[in-house]
Amino acid sequence: MSKNIPIFHDFEFMNPRKFDLSPINGPFYKTKVKDVLSPHRHDFYEIFWILEGTGTVHIDFKEYTLQSQMLCFISPGQVHGWSFTREDQPLRGYLLKFNNELLTEYGLSFNASDEGYTASLQPIYHINNEQKEFFNGIFELLYRECRIALPRGDEAVRSYLRLLSIEIYRIQNQMEMTHQEERTFQLTQAFLNLVEDHYKERLNIDNYAQMLFVTPNHLIQTIKGALGKTAGEIIRNRRILEGKRLLRFSTLSVEDIATLIGFVDPSYFSRAFKQHTGLSPTRYRILH
Repeated sequence: MSKNIPIFHDFEFMNPRKFDLSPINGPFYKTKVKDVLSPHRHDFYEIFWILEGTGTVHIDFKEYTLQSQMLCFISPGQVHGWSFTREDQPLRGYLLKFNNELLTEYGLSFNASDEGYTASLQPIYHINNEQKEFFNGIFELLYRECRIALPRGDEAVRSYLRLLSIEIYRIQNQMEMTHQEERTFQLTQAFLNLVEDHYKERLNIDNYAQMLFVTPNHLIQTIKGALGKTAGEIIRNRRILEGKRLLRFSTLSVEDIATLIGFVDPSYFSRAFKQHTGLSPTRYRILH
């Protein structure tokens, strides 16, 4: 990390519970202590719960547009800065700060691990209306604990942070499931398109996987999960379908049809065709 990027240590301004939550009403970055617009980093976590407003946050060389109902999560060590234009609306919401020491004391984690209550963090989370009510409630409760020394406060903070980590984990898990479904659909569609273009060629699964830039095992598992059939079955079924068409609507010999649709051995085509249809190619032609 470049020495030119400052590290800000804000915990001397926090309460003894090693966390701080403050409301955001307007330009939170206007401070005499430091310049938070320029690239910098912290040794603690920051979670911005943005209810209203717009702007841009730069995190590890990527830009993210801020908008209402959004969580912005900045982990320790991430280089980040902010930019706002005259057209941007003032931000309103909450800023939560806490460090690893607090998480260790409470037995919590916001880093990727195998723990049950762990969030695999992304910088930005878009929040729907149902989730908005949850985050409003949690941040308001944490703000109360920050302002007032109530009985069993540490226990309350621990519970609220645990609920926060669980909810972020759920959102991230749903995002990963959605992205996985999208990737599965895209790969399946791309495979089917390739089969349509190349089924007459003598290509195997490795050839298709190479064209799709995935491993053969990944392709096989994806197609099996999406279509309930193996990739090999998809290719073979497409060849058999073309064989049916040619047997019915052409005068080509069985041997020529087998060669045309990618079977090296006509006898293998005949066996595969009979296994698929229950009829030999010759019998199928007679009956259809």
